[in-house]
Amino acid sequence: MDDFSISLNVEWKTFDTFFALDSFERYLKENERLILDAANIEELTHRPDWKPVTQEEYAEYSAEVRGVRHLHEEIMTPVFRYSCVVILYAILEREIRRFIETLAKERKLKKVSYKEFRGSLFEQVNRFGSAFCDLTITDIPEYPALIDFQKVRDCIVHCYGDISMSKDKRELQRIGKAKLGLVCDSEAQFEIERIYIESSLICIQKFFLHLFQRVNWKIDESWQTK
Repeated sequence: MDDFSISLNVEWKTFDTFFALDSFERYLKENERLILDAANIEELTHRPDWKPVTQEEYAEYSAEVRGVRHLHEEIMTPVFRYSCVVILYAILEREIRRFIETLAKERKLKKVSYKEFRGSLFEQVNRFGSAFCDLTITDIPEYPALIDFQKVRDCIVHCYGDISMSKDKRELQRIGKAKLGLVCDSEAQFEIERIYIESSLICIQKFFLHLFQRVNWKIDESWQTK
């Protein structure tokens, strides 16, 4: 992502959210690159020193190369992407909490908190917003995808990514069929490709864009042009 300049009239309450998401994107790209570079170096250093000729030899050669790259491609990369889902969801939760707390202060709602409402964080924010701020978040276009993302995160955190252990097993299978880069086998762990994390990030960015627009908060031009 290109560098940006910070104007003198930054609206920090929205800028900080997009900056956090932008920082995560940089973290994702840089670490994906580092792991790939390490795998390539490992292959150059330890790949077989013979050249395959026949079809059988090519199959054997490919298997040996895969073994050399195994640590980085089949252990480190999946674990890293699991962690990225958890980190991105943590950013989402933190920023939605900060949003509703800041909005409540602006509107001088000191006697009641979103925490007094029942349900998940998103349900609490929606009920509080509907009751006191003329704000509904459940009809923001990206909202259903965020709930799906939450289920994926919950399965990773509480079930080690093993769908068969999750109470949301059927929902996760549905999500896997609909989301590019997310493989949900009911008898195995998630397979998460980079594109799933990137598309989830874009979804979250759009969600906050729409959310801030609904309460008429200024959004810095550096984010609107991305």
